[in-house]
Formats: sequence, structure tokens, C-alpha cells
Amino acid sequence: MNNFSLQKNKVHLITEMLQTVQIIDGFDESAALALAEEFRSADNLMLTGEGSSRIFPARNALMKWLSHGKGPRIFTESATDLAGKDLFGFTLFGASNSGRTKEVVNLFKELREKGHENLYSLTCTANSVLEEHAMKGVVLNTGKEHAVAATMSVIAQAFFYEVLLSGITNRKIDKHLLASDIDATLNQSISQEILDTLAGADHLFFAGIHNGVAEELTLKTNETVRKKSAFFPGTYLLHGVEEVISEKDVILLVDHLPDHVKKIHHVFVKGIGAKVIGFDDVSSLFPSVSCSCSHPEHEPYVKLAAGWKILAETGLAMGIDLDKPQRARKIGNEVSQ
Repeated sequence: MNNFSLQKNKVHLITEMLQTVQIIDGFDESAALALAEEFRSADNLMLTGEGSSRIFPARNALMKWLSHGKGPRIFTESATDLAGKDLFGFTLFGASNSGRTKEVVNLFKELREKGHENLYSLTCTANSVLEEHAMKGVVLNTGKEHAVAATMSVIAQAFFYEVLLSGITNRKIDKHLLASDIDATLNQSISQEILDTLAGADHLFFAGIHNGVAEELTLKTNETVRKKSAFFPGTYLLHGVEEVISEKDVILLVDHLPDHVKKIHHVFVKGIGAKVIGFDDVSSLFPSVSCSCSHPEHEPYVKLAAGWKILAETGLAMGIDLDKPQRARKIGNEVSQ
């Protein structure tokens, strides 16, 4: 089934998901590579923000740094958690699509008043309030997002950090191959079995490594299919949550966890009657969505796109207006004028 592509230019969210392919393919790397030269001597780089501007972009960058171990140490915390802390040992990047996110603006304002100079803003909006409080601002050319659920800005912010780190560590990223992988993922067909399973679920639980993918999809579930959801990092899934999972719930296994698949099947499918859906699951124990890609470095982006795909198709099947949640706002907590 591929109702997804048929809704391009009819549903903003789907149009914007598909536009992420062009955002990656045509990404201007010059600003990130120029800053890479500045940051070669930095010791600690803190990536902050709130919500979707931080979850995947910052967590993906942190996990990539842990994999390579080169360049400045990467940290990430929300702007709320960083308020009032001693951050003079850090160079900070504050990400906000609008540049008007209250917590991030207030943090940068506080730090500037204390004399902190190593503050950089990352937005998709020129001349923003956040940029005014930064030493330097980077504005990504994504175009305006009309859907409440962020997609284009998330991918652009994540890829900016990706290019920044690649410049520091002298690694090469093939943006054209990555764009092709995302495109193939977004245009795949999803089985009716998976869509029916998701549409009929009481809760959707996402399990996976803490690289921002499963956590971001947990948020997107609230905004798109209007279902309650939770994120279980690592093998949290096997450490007590079975007490509250029911046969009406669905677990989305974003990362394979090969040593634990049989246990997950035994506990949740056989023992409880819950449904489990795999992301490119190689065990054949669960229905799965394809996440094949040309390079391991692309996998987080591809899995995020796969999650978007199945959530959007499920929302369409349920007759939900994907662009306009009833309560959620585009800017969760906006600074006043």
C-alpha cells in the first residue's frame, strides 16, 4: 500500500517528509565546514534545544562522536536542564526551528549576561530572537514548515551537526547516497497488516538505542496518530515494563537487539499477546518495515524516515488531519515579543 505518495501536495506533513530528500541532496555544507575549522581546538561542545530540534539532531551527533571518538567531546542536555549551570567550559549550539523557543532564548540571554561568548544558534528562520543572543548564527534553508510536526527542520539540523563533525574528524559523507536511501524508504510500500496493527493499538511503545530515533518517533506518535506512547532506551523493555503492557499495545523495535529478540518475542508476543513490529528485523519473528541503506552511517536517518512513513500512513488510514493536532503547537513554548 502506498497512499503516502498520493497525498503529496495535499497533506503538508507528507509533502515536507518527502522534501527532506531534496534538503539533504542539496545541502549547503559551507557553513558547517567553516565552523569545523573553528571547533578543532574546542574541548567540549554542548548541543542544546527543546523537543524535536534537540532529540534526534543532538543525540545522533553524540552517538556518532562516541562511535568515532574524535574531535571535541559532545554533550547534550535540554536548555531547561542547563539553566543556572556553569557552562563556561563549553561551546554551546542552541537549536530552534523558529529561533523563538523560550527556554533556549532565555538560556542564551542568561549566558551572554554572564559574559559567555561561545554561543552559536542553529535555526531555520533568519533574524530570530535566538540569533540576537548568539555570538554567531547559522540559518538553514529549509523553507517554511506548515505541519505542526517537524520533519524538514529535524533532518536539516541533524545533517548540519553531521557535516560539522565530519569536517572536524576529516570523514566524508555522501549526501547524495543518503538522500537516495531516505527517498527509497519514504516511497516503500507498507503492509496492510502493519497499518491495521498500529491503527488498532491502545499505546505505541518504541524501543531502541538512545540515538534520538526512537525517542523522536515517540513524540511524532503523539502529534500524528494521537496515541499515547513511550520510549524505552536500550533493553529497558526487558526490565519491568511488561507489568503494564497489554494485548492491545504495540511495541516498535527500532533497533534489532539481536541477543534479546527471542526473549522479547517470548515475553510480549507469546506471554502477553502484544504485537511487535520490527525495523528491518532480520529474525523473521515480527512483521517489519524495510530500513535498508547503502552505509551504516545512514541508518539513523533511514529508520527515522521509516517511522515517519508508517505513522503518516496509519494516520491517513484513521482519517486523522496530520497537519493540525487539536492541542499541540508549532512552537511549544514561545518567547514573548
